[in-house]
Amino acid sequence: MKIALFIDDLEPSGVVVNALALSRTFAEQGWQVSLLAANASGALGSEVATAVRTVNLLNGPREPSRKRRMRRSVWPLRSYIKREQPQVLLSVGNQGHVAAALATMGLPTRLVVRVSNDLGHGRSHLSPRAYWNRAKFRFIARRSATMVFVSTQLLAAAAQRIPSIAAKGKVIANGVDAQMVRRRASEPTVLPWSTNDDEPTAVAVGRLVEQKNFSALIEALSIARRSMSIRLMIVGAGPLLQALRHQGEKLGLGPSALQIIPPVSNPLPLMAAADVLVLPSLWEGASNVLLEALALGRPIVASATAGSAAEVLDGGRYGVLVNPRDPHDIAKALLRQVSTNPVLPGHRSADYDQGAALSAYVRIVSDLTW
Repeated sequence: MKIALFIDDLEPSGVVVNALALSRTFAEQGWQVSLLAANASGALGSEVATAVRTVNLLNGPREPSRKRRMRRSVWPLRSYIKREQPQVLLSVGNQGHVAAALATMGLPTRLVVRVSNDLGHGRSHLSPRAYWNRAKFRFIARRSATMVFVSTQLLAAAAQRIPSIAAKGKVIANGVDAQMVRRRASEPTVLPWSTNDDEPTAVAVGRLVEQKNFSALIEALSIARRSMSIRLMIVGAGPLLQALRHQGEKLGLGPSALQIIPPVSNPLPLMAAADVLVLPSLWEGASNVLLEALALGRPIVASATAGSAAEVLDGGRYGVLVNPRDPHDIAKALLRQVSTNPVLPGHRSADYDQGAALSAYVRIVSDLTW
């Protein structure tokens, strides 16, 4: 059987991490697997399984805009599908679903979309952007054979906005390979600060975009430092880099208090060195970083609106949940989690085994091709 997975690029992100795991698992079934990327560059390119074929859809210099990359990918993606005739195309991240739906129109390839983020993006359902998102997902739903949602909350919210989604929607929660996470966390890395001092470190990982809410986290750091010397490392890149650096400077947070470093292919050693891991997102689907934090056993502070975070942390039993729009609440949680009495995740990662999630995808693809 032939199956293709569609992503934007191979830069570190939850979508790419899941695409790599899925493509490897499909190849282990003896299937012919291709990983189709609008731009096949990125720090995780070396992580693609040897049995998986990587296809670069857009030639030439990298287009800086992801939206334009997706638009330009439609015709090359359709050409690939017509030529190679995969039985299934799996669009792994929300940003690619419209392109995948357009590219498969009128062709026998079955489309599966993995819905990995909130359709409303944390905005009012009456906003113009919300209307546009609903229109897009109605189209995607009509074209899809199956829609996989990464949390029950996402499916429920989507079905409330677009009732027709309920008939095609399935829930497969993201999983984590805890043993692999711990093994890779022990790999050598370079830390921006000495680990020989007593100053606690908070770490956050993600794209520097509005969704990740790092501006509120930086403000919370400034508030927390009035009570304790605590520092923050953000691992990520994106359009808000300069704005976040400028905010830190205005708040008097020098390099000894705040570091924003570029993405790395393996952020796990940086996360393992943290005294607290922070997920301040305004919205999410099901955060891979949160699951990795569970596997590492580090104290966690997470936004109550970050997708499935409240469910994963069992309402605060395995980490502290906060209001992402209240920097004082985030600061209070940071201080709690670097204290001598933090809320720890214990063995919670065992409830999110990656093997079970990957097997569920194999069953969905197999059912579509019988």
